[in-house]
Amino acid sequence: MAIRLNYMWALLALQAVAFYPIWGWFIRRISDTSDEPWGLMAIGACAALVALDNRRNDVQCNRLMLPALITLAYGLTFHFVPHLVQAFLAVTAIGCTIGVIRYGSAVHVPMWGVLVLSLPIIPSLQFYFGYPLRLSSGAIAAPLLQLSGLAVVQEGSCLRYGAELVAIDAPCSGVHMLWTGLLLAFSIAWYRKLNNWQTIIYATLTFVATIPANGLRAATLFLVESTPGLFPLWYHEAVGLTVFTMFSIGILWLCHQFQGDYQCET
Repeated sequence: MAIRLNYMWALLALQAVAFYPIWGWFIRRISDTSDEPWGLMAIGACAALVALDNRRNDVQCNRLMLPALITLAYGLTFHFVPHLVQAFLAVTAIGCTIGVIRYGSAVHVPMWGVLVLSLPIIPSLQFYFGYPLRLSSGAIAAPLLQLSGLAVVQEGSCLRYGAELVAIDAPCSGVHMLWTGLLLAFSIAWYRKLNNWQTIIYATLTFVATIPANGLRAATLFLVESTPGLFPLWYHEAVGLTVFTMFSIGILWLCHQFQGDYQCET
């Protein structure tokens, strides 16, 4: 049975009201001094992409089952799970409802990816992936520097050149590049109407490409840090910006290998 769209928007508004405890927590998180305000970029991207996409579909009752179940899971687990998990369920439920309205499907991976990235997840990414990313960056940077004629070896998350030891610290782990690259990938997939499986493959390749890109940045920055006074202070930021620009161009090129032909999936 089809449902009128104005009722669906009313349902979406009710969901937003039901999740009000999460919005207060979210505002507190983005108001602190950490990197949480990055999520506002994802919220802005999501709002812009929803506004640009004017597709409409008949809303079928049976496709409301998934957002209803996720909303129920939010209510049942509210007092037992961390705020971040509550927020994950909330944005997933809202994303499923918007997907039903826009695409006739509760599962729209590009939108879901953007919404998840709007959450304050960067500290969690740094905690779980920061050290492995630093190790992988060092494993790539050391051979690159050896190819240039420097006897550089990796020692954990550091690079040693003779008596000189340069650490690949947390800000250089690549977590921010990973987050930004995934936001770019999900946004492009949404704009180009890639289907769910294409988006998953595209996001996975973006994740993998982050590792050599950050290894290249680590190798270049090693030359800067191991020769103090030789390069100007702004060179560190310039290297990061240059590598990220190359990384972004690679993501854009990769997207052209996919044909945008989004098909609604139940």
